[in-house]
Amino acid sequence: MQRCNARKTILVVDDDPQVQFAMQKRLVHCGFDVVTAASGREAVRCASQFRPHAILLDVRLPDFDGLEVASVLQDCERTRGIPIVFVTGKVDSHFKETCRQRGGLYYIRKPCDPDLLLHLLNSILDKENHSDEIQRASPEQRKAHAG
Repeated sequence: MQRCNARKTILVVDDDPQVQFAMQKRLVHCGFDVVTAASGREAVRCASQFRPHAILLDVRLPDFDGLEVASVLQDCERTRGIPIVFVTGKVDSHFKETCRQRGGLYYIRKPCDPDLLLHLLNSILDKENHSDEIQRASPEQRKAHAG
């Protein structure tokens, strides 16, 4: 499952340079543009500046945790609605609920399976594309799609 996406931008946020490099290399190989950030502050700045199609967000960062970053992004009109994939070593029911409350509907466990990560990103981006198409459609076309 390695479908390439035509010039979609992904923001990779991780303070571990090796993880950042590995994700960036794989995503670039699959046709994505990649922006990287190593801290929460940098992630917020990059998200606002580049408005990526999706964000891969490490939960543990040196300044803010990923959940705090997600809250800031969801509170900002410019970055609200960008799909966030939390990347974490720990996933339990409390974490899942907290993710949902902070605007993250997706998460993936570290170490990431690259094929699973690509599959998840492609699914997210397909949903975003479909949603954009519906919003651009005329009211009659939207009604026909819904019914």
